[in-house]
Amino acid sequence: TFDGSASGDALADLLLGNAYQYTEGSAHLTGTCVFKDFAFYLQDRYRVHSRLTLTYGLRWEYFQPEQDYNGTMSFFDPHKFNFGAAATVLPNGQIVPGTQNFGNGIVVVGKNAEYGYGLTNSIYKTFQPRVGFSYALTKDNQTVLRGGYGIFDGRTAIYASAARNNYPFNQGVQLYNTNFSNPAQGALRIFPTSLSNFNSPWEAPNYQRWSLGLQRQLSGFVLEADYVGSRGTHLAKTVDDNQPLPSVAAASGLTSPNAVRPYLGFTSISTYETTGQSMYHSLQVSLVRKFAGGFSYQGAYTYSKSMDDTLTPPNAYSANSLDWGLSSGDRTHVLISSYVWDLPIARKAVGWRRKLFRDWQVAGITSFQSGNP
Repeated sequence: TFDGSASGDALADLLLGNAYQYTEGSAHLTGTCVFKDFAFYLQDRYRVHSRLTLTYGLRWEYFQPEQDYNGTMSFFDPHKFNFGAAATVLPNGQIVPGTQNFGNGIVVVGKNAEYGYGLTNSIYKTFQPRVGFSYALTKDNQTVLRGGYGIFDGRTAIYASAARNNYPFNQGVQLYNTNFSNPAQGALRIFPTSLSNFNSPWEAPNYQRWSLGLQRQLSGFVLEADYVGSRGTHLAKTVDDNQPLPSVAAASGLTSPNAVRPYLGFTSISTYETTGQSMYHSLQVSLVRKFAGGFSYQGAYTYSKSMDDTLTPPNAYSANSLDWGLSSGDRTHVLISSYVWDLPIARKAVGWRRKLFRDWQVAGITSFQSGNP
């Protein structure tokens, strides 16, 4: 980096070979993660009588954490951080040379590590019952009441590769006021480093879903109205476990935020954890016109509200409930319709007119929805 600090002009500094800053980073590691998932389920459908049918089942899954058998991932364990051996951080954010300890609290995955070659624990507690019913309110089966409830677990997105950016696999050096002839002669400045992390116990994201709806067949139409809801728990979210402590000096710019963090020697410790929650309620109405007279139509309207506490960035020092608000994907109103129309032209045509103009269709999809919260 050339900023003109040597000659007064950045380009002149470059031509003279006088650099304000020289940074060199270690090679970025790439690797492979593997995992195994197992699932078992049983289900049954029982027809109580001609108008009532019950469906029920149970599912169980095993989620193994992503494994790196080359041992090129690491995470931060707060319980292993030695505050007595923490780095000394100056008000300007620099670490006093000789006090840096980037391995403080760091756990490298491996055979003898807490979670072996993984970053988190395995997940076994995933019993997921489901039950539903269908009841014909009328003898002609034209009016049907349906409902159901189920619990669903799943694997989170694969965040493990971010752990290869941690110490000791990703390191760097910064030298200041140096030159091309001998870059190593510059002034060495040591700054805290950031980490990607995972909090255990790790849970599988869990959704409870339920619905109750009424369906009515009319002449050429099917009309349906449903209440659909869900509740999510153990959702993945990111928290800075090394968020700066409240400080007037840091807020006013008199001292670096890195000097008032709980775990000195590190900047942000972006930690994935499964503590998020969500709630969804909706009214869903649909109308389907069966294909007749050369025309068909499907329309669906949803009036809903979605809330969660997974917004980023959250306050690491406050309760999750204080982050509760509208989901980023909340859309109060959604209307979607699709249609197909066989154009009634050239039906009696012959010859080339028949080949050219007959059997054309107009089809489309139209959607309207509310904006972001």
